[in-house]
Formats: sequence, structure tokens, C-alpha cells
Amino acid sequence: MRRLKSYCHNARGWIQYNRMMQQSRRLTAIIEREGNGYVALCPELDVASQGGSLEEARSNLIQALTLFFETADATEIVQRFHSDLFVTQVEARLDELSAIPYIDRKNQVRWLRGGGA
Repeated sequence: MRRLKSYCHNARGWIQYNRMMQQSRRLTAIIEREGNGYVALCPELDVASQGGSLEEARSNLIQALTLFFETADATEIVQRFHSDLFVTQVEARLDELSAIPYIDRKNQVRWLRGGGA
């Protein structure tokens, strides 16, 4: 609140405060299920968080990024930022005889295409 008051004591301060608060950057969030929760990663800055739900993981990642930008110095931000990031899908050929493990709804390991434990 002290910061708000110091910026808002006059019209010029209010404009500076608004510019500061509106500053944002669109970043990538990769969220995947892990066990009973979700893990969220921002690959541009290598910042991660987690949550019990998809929305909680997303919200926690935003909070982690905000804290990172508030505490990191400019040099660290520049060093960690990966601007050339490409998210795409690829298709890999699987051996017909191999089994693919997955976790079912009861958290049991199951195998696709036979084989396995």
C-alpha cells in the first residue's frame, strides 16, 4: 500500500503507476498431469510450479513468474530468457512388439499393446 500511495500522490505518479501495473508479457505455460496433481512449466524462463487442479497449477505458475520478475535482477532475467521457443508435435514410430506403460484412473500401471508387468 505504501508503494501505491507514493506513486499516486499526483497525476504524473498515477500515470507511472498505471504503466507499471499494466506491463505484462505473454509467456508459454506447459501443464501436465503428474500423479494426483498438475505440474506447470514456463519454458522461456525455466520457472515451474504445481497445483492440485489444472487451474491451480496455472495460477501458481503465474504467481511464481510474478515473484521471479519482482526479485530477479535484469541480468538474470536476460540470461534465463529463451526467446526462440517453438512448441510443436512430433510423431515417433514405435516398435510393434514394445509395450507402452500408462497410469489408469485407479493409479495402477497398465500396458498398451501387450507385454509388461
